[in-house]
Amino acid sequence: MIENPADGRFRSINTEGKAYSSKIKGKVGGKKLLLLCGFTPAEDNASLVLVGEPDLATLHLVRERLIEAGSAFDLLHEEALARLNASSKP
Repeated sequence: MIENPADGRFRSINTEGKAYSSKIKGKVGGKKLLLLCGFTPAEDNASLVLVGEPDLATLHLVRERLIEAGSAFDLLHEEALARLNASSKP
């Protein structure tokens, strides 16, 4: 969406598809984040659609924050593994 906002393929998300199930569904705040970015449930409730023009500034900010959160998570994960490995050594 950010790289090509005019591309209609990014204006609808099938909430019953594999990509949604693996990347969004079950993730804390996943659907809420999409709603905050401007997506709304379709009448059939089988998809989320973006009506109107996307707020690119918000989308850029959300992407930036998600990247930061992912980096922080990776760091915490590495630290936890290091502690676990250190505590299991005799």
